[in-house]
Amino acid sequence: MEENSGITLLGVNIVYMITAILLVTIGYTLQMTDIYTGLVLTELVIILGPAFLFVLFRKASLREVFRIKKTSLKIVGLCALITFFAYPVGLFLNLVGNLVLSLFGELIPMPVPVAENFSELAVNLLIIALTAGVAEELFFRGLVLKGYEAFGEKRAVLITALLFGIFHFNIQNLIGPVFLGIIFGYMATKTGSIFPAITGHFINNALSVIIAYGAQLYAGETGQAAEEGLNTAVILSGTLFWGIIAVLSATVMVRLFRRLSEQSGISVPDREERANGMTIKEMVPLAVTMLIFAVMVIRELYVIIYGL
Repeated sequence: MEENSGITLLGVNIVYMITAILLVTIGYTLQMTDIYTGLVLTELVIILGPAFLFVLFRKASLREVFRIKKTSLKIVGLCALITFFAYPVGLFLNLVGNLVLSLFGELIPMPVPVAENFSELAVNLLIIALTAGVAEELFFRGLVLKGYEAFGEKRAVLITALLFGIFHFNIQNLIGPVFLGIIFGYMATKTGSIFPAITGHFINNALSVIIAYGAQLYAGETGQAAEEGLNTAVILSGTLFWGIIAVLSATVMVRLFRRLSEQSGISVPDREERANGMTIKEMVPLAVTMLIFAVMVIRELYVIIYGL
């Protein structure tokens, strides 16, 4: 697979490392300067740019690597429904992690803009949901997943999901993205197209944007500050609430996944899997990225426990 497509695992890991470094340096700086412009530049230039340049440099097929393949609206709609019912599960998993973290100190508010009116809501849907959905899925369920296919479909999906979660560089938002990464990876491999995964990513982020907007309106009416919702008691109640919904929605999600497998009509050809794991050379870029992640997590934990 690697030789035929021109995409090597070492190359993919290097692109992942470079993109991560650009994200935590230039990307975060741009976002602190102007959040919306910074987010757009981060998604389209910093995250998507290196991936496209790498594929072009390797003279590989953009359509093959990024899974740009038509699929039916029925399949896309089914994947949208799967994501809708997967959302409570991902949120619940994140809340469980945050509940544990809240026992050690005060959680850090997520650095994501929350809409205060309908115009801002539309902008957030365009930038946070659509732009991020397109760029991140092309990168992860496109290039990164392609690079790990030599390990087999299931392991490729799982490894890509783990790298996707780590790429958020936020321990408060780690477990949920890993879970969703598995969902989106399954969509991409079962349909052979990137569009279901993009649709799912958009739906997930759109739900987050809309829920945050609703919470902002409620807080404005009650006079409650947003930061007041970060204490352990409130997180516990939210975890229990979303946990109940997650159990119910997960049942529907599994049934929809079975229907996707039946209706996708994609027959995944048998591939010769790598007998051995990654070489030391292939692991070095990942080790560098893990080191960056570890440093940022330690810093985040310090702020949670001791404050600024």
